[in-house]
Amino acid sequence: MQNTTSLIIKGESGLQACIYALKRHTMDFIEHIVPVFIQFGRNNYMELFLHHLRSFFPEKALYLSLAHDIFALIINTSVGKLTLLNSMVLDQWLQIAIR
Repeated sequence: MQNTTSLIIKGESGLQACIYALKRHTMDFIEHIVPVFIQFGRNNYMELFLHHLRSFFPEKALYLSLAHDIFALIINTSVGKLTLLNSMVLDQWLQIAIR
């Protein structure tokens, strides 16, 4: 298991460290990582959820499962819910699911 020190030394960003943790321990950390994602993506949910997360989860089924889990947590926060609705991410997730 890669420790956080090696991630920092390699120049990985905090966002990438969170995505690595989420990928490795999805259900153990998701409720703690989603609020961090809300802060990282506050101004650009499209880039966060459709570029960064998608690049770490290239398998469509796994990515959509993660999107489902993230969605369930984001809609519980007023800021996250409003930003998600205004960002068109939901529309993109639906397009990916339909394809």
